[in-house]
Amino acid sequence: MKITQSFKASVKKHIKWICISLYSPAVRRFLKNNTNLKLVGVSGSVGKTSTKFAIAKSLEGAGKRVLLHQGAYNDPLSGVFVLMEQEYPNINSPVALVKAYFSLRKAAKRKISFEYVVLELGTDMPGEMRQFAKYLMLDLCVICAITPEHMVNFAGMEEVAGEELEVLKY
Repeated sequence: MKITQSFKASVKKHIKWICISLYSPAVRRFLKNNTNLKLVGVSGSVGKTSTKFAIAKSLEGAGKRVLLHQGAYNDPLSGVFVLMEQEYPNINSPVALVKAYFSLRKAAKRKISFEYVVLELGTDMPGEMRQFAKYLMLDLCVICAITPEHMVNFAGMEEVAGEELEVLKY
């Protein structure tokens, strides 16, 4: 039996979404332990990474301590690990996902010295932006350009824009 790429992508998406649901309580506990931490989200089709770096540089220039990931980690699951400063697990390994669960629970108890976290919030398919709401309540959101990027899973620009603007709800 031949498994299509579309089926594999769907399974991977659902595994990630289940993990987000399982990991979210640890993130929320972490944020309760770090109430002075400000969360800045950067959304949009293009320009997120450079905007993230510009925001971080501006905050650092004002003497603020900022956490950000050097890469373009911007899906809802990677956001969990960036925020908690944990290594992203191998999504194809059930053992790695279970270890990540316990690692996040332990990390949730710690206090951090950062004042700001700047996160990229990206989407490649409908419903993805809603996943961030399971663990994030942003203090500030910057929305970059919304363009016809990553259109393969969207019916049109209105659907892309609706998905990108979902971030305004949290």
